Amino acid sequence: MLSNTKLSATILPEILFKIQRIGEIIQLEPNQILFQDRDNPDYLYVVLDGELFIERASKRIWIGFGDVIGEIGFILGTKRAGTIRAGTSKTTLWRIHRSLLFQQSSIEITILMTHLLLGLAPTIHIRVLEIVNEDGSINPDVIESHCDSEHSAIQQVAAFLRGEDDWESAIHIWEFVRNLPYRFGFWRMKASQTLELGFGMCTTKANLQVALLRALGIESQFGESQVHSKYVIPFLPPAYRTNTRKDIRHYFGVVKLDGQWFISDASFSKEALQILAEVHSQLSYLVYDTFQKGKHFYVKTEEELEYQRVSNLSHVMLKKPFYKEGNVEAMNILLDKRQGVSSPIPNWVKPTLDLLSYNPNAALSRTIAGLIVESSKFISLIQKNS
Repeated sequence: MLSNTKLSATILPEILFKIQRIGEIIQLEPNQILFQDRDNPDYLYVVLDGELFIERASKRIWIGFGDVIGEIGFILGTKRAGTIRAGTSKTTLWRIHRSLLFQQSSIEITILMTHLLLGLAPTIHIRVLEIVNEDGSINPDVIESHCDSEHSAIQQVAAFLRGEDDWESAIHIWEFVRNLPYRFGFWRMKASQTLELGFGMCTTKANLQVALLRALGIESQFGESQVHSKYVIPFLPPAYRTNTRKDIRHYFGVVKLDGQWFISDASFSKEALQILAEVHSQLSYLVYDTFQKGKHFYVKTEEELEYQRVSNLSHVMLKKPFYKEGNVEAMNILLDKRQGVSSPIPNWVKPTLDLLSYNPNAALSRTIAGLIVESSKFISLIQKNS
């Protein structure tokens, strides 16, 4: 049940199986309320099928398959901060009661609850990042300065990647950006922020690539094209595939070398391309192909690639999603299983896992303390923005 949710990216399958046994399955009828604003936080929930909507003030926020809901109240014991309602079809959820955090009769449950909470750490950390990047309006600084090639970190990394000539430099930069995990998520970010995160989607990876090229004085722009969604669908868990538009916009780096513009698409890591090739076998050659001198590199489809070059992505930065960007994490389940977990993990998680092996009670306390800090930061940011 939980093996296709985002908990599966951070918790071992055999442990996750045991965790699901101490919870239970419930089902909501269409439009049924799960809980209301100011209710007690009795449960943590994971969406197994269907969809939920957060109703808060005038906002209606979508929550999809595989996502977690109610984790902040579950940790802090605070009242619910919104009403949650099922969509227009039946919704199936797994839930676990908060009282299990405080039980002392079973050391096995203590260990399992610690694993569950540690598995939630990246989710809560992403929620914090989401609030930091969302203040109810679109940051004009991000629109104007998204490709911040003058940033000191961009400059230093670019200098490290510099080759003997522009071609070698461009290839080194392509290899660096291509090897960053491909993940769905935030796109209204500066190149320096993507560098710090260490992963990105096509938009943010192209932005980073162009920033690094420009830091070395190499002329570069963005390629913008329209592609069929069937080339993105393989990356998505099954529940997300039916809601995808037929055509999507794709962005990539284009670099001018020897007086000619070359497509240098660094969007997809080798592992992501392996996922794509398993569905579209004609693309298998891309897994081991590279950007080379005198040659374009891009995902070749049945149709000839038609694209336009643009000097910046300001028009893309103006767009706002219909969902909360943090909820896109559930769309990365397959990618994280193949590429390794790339979402930010607080630095206290690893030593706490080590502690769990010989002192479960202390590990649980340490985990709860760490999540209280993260969750309190989340609440504080929401109150500040409000």
